[in-house]
Amino acid sequence: MLKAFFHTVVYEPLYNGLIFLIDIVPQHNAGLAVIILTILVRVILFPSSRKAIRSQMKMKEIQGEVDAISKKYKDDKQERAKQTMALYKEKKINPLAPIVPLLFQLPIIFSLYLIFAQSGLPKVNSDFLYSFVQLPNMVNTNFFNLFDITQKNLYVALLAGITQFIQASVYVKLTSPSKDSPKEERGSRPSFQADFQKSMNFQMKYLFPFLVTWFAYSLSGAIALYWTTSNIFSIMQELITRREKSGPRETHKK
Repeated sequence: MLKAFFHTVVYEPLYNGLIFLIDIVPQHNAGLAVIILTILVRVILFPSSRKAIRSQMKMKEIQGEVDAISKKYKDDKQERAKQTMALYKEKKINPLAPIVPLLFQLPIIFSLYLIFAQSGLPKVNSDFLYSFVQLPNMVNTNFFNLFDITQKNLYVALLAGITQFIQASVYVKLTSPSKDSPKEERGSRPSFQADFQKSMNFQMKYLFPFLVTWFAYSLSGAIALYWTTSNIFSIMQELITRREKSGPRETHKK
């Protein structure tokens, strides 16, 4: 049941979208089609990703209130966590929001893996095609004579990891407390929010790029290409979000 749902809702739309793009892009290049498909997917997920970034920026803004809770309940970890979560609820902040876009991307990555590893590209399975999607005359899996996207490629996998590190660095800088934020007193326990944020930032900036590189190399060049394109999109999105946030303040100062 779940497998059929996944195949119908995730796999088939992605497969048809990829084949449609391969049919219309120059040289029927599957790598170029992957890049375009990735951008289209990220545009669809943009509202969710934007919401996640804004949620993290709100957490940055209420750091002073979180620190006050930490100071008040420094000897009661359970109550400190309870009051912090109550503050998040009051401010309409979801501390798990950054995980949501990633959860959306996992089925997409798995579908791309199935498409390139099990569906036999460059051969196209016409049984999965919608009636309005034409069968391409050919499928070129050689990405502009650089590499075959159906095969492993260390360089593209490293590029995926590097762009992931840059994306995480931009995100951490965007959502971390500013230097002007009030600091906790020496000897006081870190707040629940601070603990959670520090752990998330460390994993995103140092652990996740390593995992991305390993997975991208273990699977195929197509996955690495998808991840690299997705990371570049995320970097641009986060920079735009930061500009949107700082814009009104600059205007107010003038």
